[in-house]
Amino acid sequence: MTSGVFFLPHMLPNEIYEILKWNPVVQIIEWVRLAYNPSLGITVDYFYVMAWGSGSLCLGLLMERTVVRRFQ
Repeated sequence: MTSGVFFLPHMLPNEIYEILKWNPVVQIIEWVRLAYNPSLGITVDYFYVMAWGSGSLCLGLLMERTVVRRFQ
């Protein structure tokens, strides 16, 4: 519910919007909305989204290599 699927986060008050921008799912959803309508006037931090995704992937692969194989 807080990812911005059911409402437009950029239309909320600026204080709430700045807090929601820390959620990477909000950034991804705004990125998709921006692809459909480039005149929305929203900004997406592409580096943050890519860094979060890469970091999650690396952490998941490290955990798969160390934790899962240890219990087999």
